[in-house]
Amino acid sequence: MCFGHRLSNLDCLRCLVNCGLNIDVCEGRFEQSPAHLAALSGYVDVLHWLLQNGAFANKMDSLGETPVHKAVRGGNVQCLRLLQSFGTPLSTFNMYRQTPCDLASLLGNVQCAEYLRSHSCAT
Repeated sequence: MCFGHRLSNLDCLRCLVNCGLNIDVCEGRFEQSPAHLAALSGYVDVLHWLLQNGAFANKMDSLGETPVHKAVRGGNVQCLRLLQSFGTPLSTFNMYRQTPCDLASLLGNVQCAEYLRSHSCAT
């Protein structure tokens, strides 16, 4: 039972999915899935669980951004590595025609930009 106990983010997510939550549900103004939010927030364990349990790793939100873009926005290189290990493309375009590498450079996120350049970007 989930209620009345202090749970980790991952335990809470498991409970919600067990209660019928669609693993790829998109909510809110930006239509972000749990994978988008986990990548943005740097919750590697949650993102890993989502991917293992069938979350669509290349799902786009209302800005055309994938969890890879969100990992860049959050500065989360570990999430980028994880997404890549699941075969997620690292160079998709958002609605502004920005790849995650473009976005990392624009935001000054050096670690993400370096990782993406070494794995997906032409420099």
